[in-house]
Amino acid sequence: MIAWKLPWLLVLLAAVPVWLVWRRRQLMREAVVFPPLQLREVSSRTIAGGRVLLALEGAILGMVVVALAEPMETHEVELFEEEGIDLALVLDISATMQAADFPPNRLEVLKELSSELVRRSAGARVGVYAFAGVSMTQAPLTTDTVAVIDLIDALSFESINHYRAGGTAAGDALLLATDELLRLRVQGRDQVIVLVTDGESNQGIEPQLAARHLKEQGVRLYVIGIGQEVPVKVWANGVPLSGDRGKQLESKLDDAQLRQIAAQAEGSYYRADSSEVLTRIFEQISRLEHKPLQAQDVVVERSRRAEVAFVLAALLALWFTLDGVLLRRPLR
Repeated sequence: MIAWKLPWLLVLLAAVPVWLVWRRRQLMREAVVFPPLQLREVSSRTIAGGRVLLALEGAILGMVVVALAEPMETHEVELFEEEGIDLALVLDISATMQAADFPPNRLEVLKELSSELVRRSAGARVGVYAFAGVSMTQAPLTTDTVAVIDLIDALSFESINHYRAGGTAAGDALLLATDELLRLRVQGRDQVIVLVTDGESNQGIEPQLAARHLKEQGVRLYVIGIGQEVPVKVWANGVPLSGDRGKQLESKLDDAQLRQIAAQAEGSYYRADSSEVLTRIFEQISRLEHKPLQAQDVVVERSRRAEVAFVLAALLALWFTLDGVLLRRPLR
């Protein structure tokens, strides 16, 4: 369907016939009745050519008006965004995640598991929230999974200043992710938080309280525990990390705390000790209710100015050819 950006300009087309009548009268007045030198008699071909020239002038003026009105070709398209869920990854990057009981260390395993989860979550909006003693948004909720994976890969021990923001505040991170999910909630679309941590939360709000809040808001929770239940010494970049009283920091998986967090949210807990952990998570997520982010009618516009300009250029070329070459007036 053809539409116009400035349709009111089309009223100028009514002035073209008026201009043509005026133009013809002007040409008749300028005609030389008895020229001093007449090389040949005016032929019917010349008279017809003059009429064609006048018609071309009218067509050129009409095309100029059409070009000014900016014709558009419009199509109505119904757009659907891909079905999926809202998925928030809450990732522990505290100092204890440098423990090497999962080589090369827990953080690298966390990044590998999280990236694989994003790759398999086709159609989901994914956000990434990292935490130690403080929480931060590493990636806002988005469908750009490639960018999310890159931002997960960019996480490191240096992402947070552990001397100023050390410790683990899993509860605060859960609340941050929950607030973001609720702010962007789509009715009927399931929302999921996946918490990946070693479970040693020692700062901020109690993660069990945060988990209870998730349940009240209808946000599902999956908890993945990374680490071993026996204490391991923590190194970062080849340097031992100091803990309380100057001793080298030791860490172990707080399996009991993570189970309590999952229980408070009526969620599920998985211990990342084999590749089967991801399979079990995806089997549950695949049964969640999926809904398109939005479905809306969009009008797609395509400008036709290029075609109008081409026709106008062709008319001008024809006019100059007729007036300057074929219908040139005889010398007098």
